[in-house]
Amino acid sequence: IVELSVTNQESSNVDADEIAEKDIFRISEYSVDEQIAEGATTIITFTADKEGRFEYGDLSEENAAKGILIVE
Repeated sequence: IVELSVTNQESSNVDADEIAEKDIFRISEYSVDEQIAEGATTIITFTADKEGRFEYGDLSEENAAKGILIVE
């Protein structure tokens, strides 16, 4: 599990290719649901405006790679 830490209200860029093993990257609480194209760079930008710990990754599969986004 990879932890990403960001500051509340910070505009965040995530290189999804470095942390996702599947072709879908999700952070449900931020309405992030991106397809990751094989062989291409996928940068996802969102504003971290909710404090807490949120799972990210391909959340549709039980054994898929997941991580934790920490917003302080």
